Amino acid sequence: IEILPHAMTPELCEMTLGGLLRHSLPAVRRRAAGLLSEQLSPRAGGLVSDALGKEADLPTKIGLVEALGKIRHRSALDELSRLVEDKNQPEELRTAACLSLGRIGDVRAVAVLSKIYFKGEKGFTKIFRVIPAAVRGAAAKALASFPTNKDARDALRSAREDKDPSVRAIAQQA
Repeated sequence: IEILPHAMTPELCEMTLGGLLRHSLPAVRRRAAGLLSEQLSPRAGGLVSDALGKEADLPTKIGLVEALGKIRHRSALDELSRLVEDKNQPEELRTAACLSLGRIGDVRAVAVLSKIYFKGEKGFTKIFRVIPAAVRGAAAKALASFPTNKDARDALRSAREDKDPSVRAIAQQA
């Protein structure tokens, strides 16, 4: 897999890696997603996004989410937002989705990332307590990608008062 980008034309490599996203071995699917994210080919985001919708293996799902962030695939914003908001998703996947939203850099992600810290004008919410610290920290780190956005800055101020010291540290750095 590693030599494909060097042994083929970019178009053929994209097609081959896209096919490997359906390989029976999760490690092959993860590596194909990683290579697609490095190639920055025109269809890479769509291929990875389609694969994410069908993926069952958690480490591979996380790799696909990370690849979408590296590719900066704006069309994946809704899908990544759903992952962040879905409390039934594993913490690691929600964390990766937060970070990918920050990497994509679409200002529409601010609403989803800010929701972790407050709801409307009511300030901290009950949901704040049930969202894992790793997800809150990842959201704070992602919100740092939007330094000129008022909602992002307000959420980061709230994150600086988080009950978890690691989240406070990330928010302070952000």
